[in-house]
Amino acid sequence: MAVSDEEAVRQRLRAVPDEPGVYLFRDAKAQVIYVGKALRLRDRLRQYFTPGYAQTARVEEMVKRIFDFEFVQCANEVEALVLECNLIKNYRPRFNIRLKDDKNYLYLKLPVNEVYPRVLYSRRVQNDGALYFGPYTSAKQGKVCLDFHIKRCPGPCEKRISPEDYKARIQEVALFMEGRSDVLVRQLHDRMDDSAGRLDFENAARYRDQLQSIERIADRQKVLVHGRDDQDLIAYSRKGGDVFVEVAYVRQGKMVGHDGHPLDGAADVSEAELLRGFLLQYYTSATHVPRTVIVPGAV
Repeated sequence: MAVSDEEAVRQRLRAVPDEPGVYLFRDAKAQVIYVGKALRLRDRLRQYFTPGYAQTARVEEMVKRIFDFEFVQCANEVEALVLECNLIKNYRPRFNIRLKDDKNYLYLKLPVNEVYPRVLYSRRVQNDGALYFGPYTSAKQGKVCLDFHIKRCPGPCEKRISPEDYKARIQEVALFMEGRSDVLVRQLHDRMDDSAGRLDFENAARYRDQLQSIERIADRQKVLVHGRDDQDLIAYSRKGGDVFVEVAYVRQGKMVGHDGHPLDGAADVSEAELLRGFLLQYYTSATHVPRTVIVPGAV
């Protein structure tokens, strides 16, 4: 059914429920060119087929290419949001906002359910009980055996450390990766003092060196906000037809990292649509969603 047939369009629209759901537009080759969601499907679809509705060149071009449409009714807006996100990932429609760098980043994986959890690299986040940190853009692996001999590794592969002691170290890694270095510093101070009190100066020196390394890193992290909540700060810029979104990660009040994402299909969209499109794609695959996400405008 070509949407240029106005009577056919009106008949199709009468059959659309006035309920939450997701709609798909297809071109003459049956390719999905846009996926959207609506609280009231019928009203939303009618807008596209109302003369003069297109407010931007992008929407005008999309409407010209619509050959057919379909919809999926959902129980509520949340269900529609999840379905919309999955369909966008599946079809990657031309007229939806898309992350240009939608690639498999590296994640640090801690399989804490193992007796001797290993620190691994992974390109997929799975629901397997492990802790994941990231994403990261690169990784550099060392030589395990050499690390053991120069005392940079406790040798779990040869059971040179008890499972209990090793799990304690894995918990320390998790604290550090979560940006909770202040908790880790307190623990290491206590262990250093305890070792020194027992005249175990070798371990006391090891804890001292760990403290110095952590404190050097912490000193480079500027305190941005007061309070303990994790936050993501989001900003974007436009230049010509290019759109770039930057995400800064604040953990425990300190800036711990940032990442940039160029966008496709966002050159002439509104600020609200740009931000919504980015947030929808970015946080559905994020390993950690903070309590607070600060954006530069309404979504």
